[in-house]
Amino acid sequence: MRVYTQLTQEQRYQIYALMKAHHRQAEIAVIVGVHKSMVSRERIYQHILRDKVQGGGLYRHLRCQKARRKRYGSYDRRGQLHNRVSIDVTPANTLIAAAGADAWRVPSFANSIFVNIRPSSVNRGHRRDNAPMIRTIRHEAVHAVDVSGGTGDIEHYKMEFRAYWMEGNPARDALSSAFNPSMDNNGPKSERSRDIFDHVYGNPTYPWVKPNYDANTSGFRDQVNAYIVPDGINLIVSDDLANFRNLIAGLPAGPYAAQQAGVQAAFAALNALEEREIRGNRAWRELVESKYSGSDLDDIKNDLNIPR
Repeated sequence: MRVYTQLTQEQRYQIYALMKAHHRQAEIAVIVGVHKSMVSRERIYQHILRDKVQGGGLYRHLRCQKARRKRYGSYDRRGQLHNRVSIDVTPANTLIAAAGADAWRVPSFANSIFVNIRPSSVNRGHRRDNAPMIRTIRHEAVHAVDVSGGTGDIEHYKMEFRAYWMEGNPARDALSSAFNPSMDNNGPKSERSRDIFDHVYGNPTYPWVKPNYDANTSGFRDQVNAYIVPDGINLIVSDDLANFRNLIAGLPAGPYAAQQAGVQAAFAALNALEEREIRGNRAWRELVESKYSGSDLDDIKNDLNIPR
């Protein structure tokens, strides 16, 4: 005999969001970690609640119809949740189970991205193809390891640019990344970088791009037009490269000679692709230049094959 247990507040939020994204009952049960009968029960209660709000009478068929007596002289706290966060009120640039959205967040799961499998609220049987879902996961994976010392809207643009560049869009990847002086001045002058710019310019997900670009706020337009290829710490989303970056960033102040053996050993464990990322991206140069100077800087650049 199965023992009934109540859902936690967090589980209810998660089920509600997944229902709005049109996931199937079995899928929701696996994600939340409960039996599918719990999901079914929650779905029924939410349907009854919506019917009641719209003037329906389904709620009258529930077993408990006893009117609750108001306790005068005390503050009524029924129906209130401790530290409640609305599932529809979220930080800026966050999508919550929006129909057609690639992915969305739930405040209770700040470090999680939920991929929207069923993008249509009209045709709920439609399932998003694997390819765009994989691109979304790659896009967010780049964000997860993209560490930058910059701030402001221009750095935000560059982070989105890097994620779109690396997410694996076949049509975009086929475009040329070479500088093309014959292109107009409305964006960076390469086919691939222009495609990304055109996607984010005027896009409601990135409302800050268009006004900053049009007004050239703090040189925003100039920097966007000059940003033709991505530059970042870990564009290939490598765990080993992320760990190596943390090692370098965490080195204490002091002579590099005392740290050199450890750095060389860790660098030797990287593969050729990871070494090429370090050698070819300005972000790595900026990282070591922020920590060392003089002969120490020359030595670590030499060990990491970073051009002087």
